[in-house]
Order: sequence, then structure tokens, then C-alpha cells
Amino acid sequence: MYLPEQVLVYSDCAVNLDPTPEMLADIAVQSTASAEAFGIDPKVAMISYSTLGSGSGADVEKVIAATEIVKAIC
Repeated sequence: MYLPEQVLVYSDCAVNLDPTPEMLADIAVQSTASAEAFGIDPKVAMISYSTLGSGSGADVEKVIAATEIVKAIC
């Protein structure tokens, strides 16, 4: 997304049905590579329907696990 003050790179895992934490992490890492290819300093945000522990369940746990994987890689 090209904005007046910045350029943002988004990725969406909606194409992948029920992705694993590893798949989510890979999507995030690939997105950082795309941003870097365009000279953008990447900052990754992993989102789910839970904000600071407000929700729970397998989907939230996957995003938490994926975030830890990305932190270890990047």
C-alpha cells in the first residue's frame, strides 16, 4: 500500500486453509524479504482476533507460536 508518508507491505494467509504456525511464520518471513527487496525496513505484525489475551483457542495459539518462530528467525 503506497501512502504519502510510507509504503506498507501486507500479506494474508486466507488462501491457506488452517495454516500451521510454521506456515504463518514462513508467510511473515517471505513478506519481510519482499519489503527488503523494495528497500523497505520491515516491521512484522502478526494479528488474530485476540488482543492481549482477550481471546483464546487453537487459532490464537497458532499465531502466538508463529510469532515466536519469526522472532527466532529475524
